[in-house]
Amino acid sequence: MLSYNFARTPYAAQDEKAREQEWPIVSTVILLTQAIGVSAFTAKNIDEVVARIRFLELLRGKMIYGGVTGKDMQVPESIIRSLVGLTTNVPTETRAHFQKRIADAWFRDALARSRPTQGGR
Repeated sequence: MLSYNFARTPYAAQDEKAREQEWPIVSTVILLTQAIGVSAFTAKNIDEVVARIRFLELLRGKMIYGGVTGKDMQVPESIIRSLVGLTTNVPTETRAHFQKRIADAWFRDALARSRPTQGGR
């Protein structure tokens, strides 16, 4: 089960109304820590965090549905950066391991799609 703590982030320092407005996106970013293989957001690794999220968006599409506009949108970089100080129990992956895991998943998807379907097709 994913656990997290954002008490020491700029996001947590905002007033309650601002936090409530951003929570749907923040909760998505917290869930994305599992996909990007990053356990903590620090000043040292935040550029890597942003790059990994953007990489996934390029591969899978935008992660946020804009209810007002009805269009999908990128995770706002300002919100990602406001989470410096976030910690989770996600195992940290090197960039090479992250890239290999994502490439392997894409290859498995391509392989599954290339197999003939049952029923003589």
